[in-house]
Amino acid sequence: MNKNKDFSSRAKAFAGDLLKAFLAGAAAGAALALLLFLVGLAVSGGNFTTAVEAAKNGMFLVTAVVLFILAGMIMVKGKKPERFQEENGWRNHFAVVGYKMAMAMVAAAIVLWAVILDYVQLQLL
Repeated sequence: MNKNKDFSSRAKAFAGDLLKAFLAGAAAGAALALLLFLVGLAVSGGNFTTAVEAAKNGMFLVTAVVLFILAGMIMVKGKKPERFQEENGWRNHFAVVGYKMAMAMVAAAIVLWAVILDYVQLQLL
């Protein structure tokens, strides 16, 4: 009985951490999409379709860079001890999830914004 209760509480904490990381990524993705859209609007001379395309392409580029960094972090895991989780109060924000999983959720949220922008661009054409 105690194992089930412990598993249940850890599963709830894990789901809460994933949701928190995804929402943080969604907020950062929204801010980035808005910034890239405004830059695209300024560069294109006010063309809405071109600004949406610039924002979408920038979001996919940012996601690719984040996933590339994440892949490198996963590949070198065994070479260095991980002390990051204890530093800077990481566990104050995330009870179960490590920083690699949090980065993956942020990348998923950013790519979701890019897919939404891609759909908007498709509807504009």
